[in-house]
Amino acid sequence: MESFARSRIAPLLLLYALATGCVEAEDCSKFPINNLVKDTVKFALECGGEETLGLKSRKVFHARYLNQAQFNNLFKKAVTTSFEIRIEYTTFTEIAMPFLTNAKRPRSARDRLFVIRENYDLKSINIPKSTFDVTEPFHVEIDSNPVLDEATLKRFRENCRAKLNKDCDIFEADRKCL
Repeated sequence: MESFARSRIAPLLLLYALATGCVEAEDCSKFPINNLVKDTVKFALECGGEETLGLKSRKVFHARYLNQAQFNNLFKKAVTTSFEIRIEYTTFTEIAMPFLTNAKRPRSARDRLFVIRENYDLKSINIPKSTFDVTEPFHVEIDSNPVLDEATLKRFRENCRAKLNKDCDIFEADRKCL
């Protein structure tokens, strides 16, 4: 019970400290993530509503450490990101990145931009057209999301074709290629 209370109070104390100026906010375009779970939540709390999101020393953002409300708040006004977005093993049902028109991929061995996998309740992802503003090759992997709607898959396909002139790696739950 004590850890439950602590987990509910800590974010409120952080918000209070930021609002009163007791703690300075980090630069949201180069946010440091040292402790993956704690700092990902801190990133969501401090940078929700910012237009530019980036990580200082990591190339991958893991959505599984957030709840749906935190994720949607973080990306509600984001226009630019500079990290791979991994949405895996979540209980999300509907998420949105409504203004994300400049998703830059990090330099990495796999050149991934989005990995959306194993989200059994995820029904839709709201992204705008022309989300992928990149000139180098990149990958978008979507698989094992059995209730993800066709409109979401269509929008990802359109964005991949517009930027790469090829399809994203999109698979049905049984991994049959679409």
